[in-house]
Amino acid sequence: MKKWVTIFTLIVIFLAVLAKVYFDANVLKVSRVHFSSNKFPEGFDFKVLQISDLHNKVFNDNNKELLNTREGVGGNNEKV
Repeated sequence: MKKWVTIFTLIVIFLAVLAKVYFDANVLKVSRVHFSSNKFPEGFDFKVLQISDLHNKVFNDNNKELLNTREGVGGNNEKV
């Protein structure tokens, strides 16, 4: 009986790790960081968009999902 519990536990752990790897490789994540500094003039407003770790991954047809996410973050349709 103990052998089956161990095997079942290992299978569950394996499936959980597999799900985590799939999620990390196939889901876009947006992190927003608010930065302020007295070194910039008052009213100086800018946004930085960093896209990293794609490894030739295509998100939807012709990266439509990636572009839609970028537009949602930037709030406009400016080319990046």
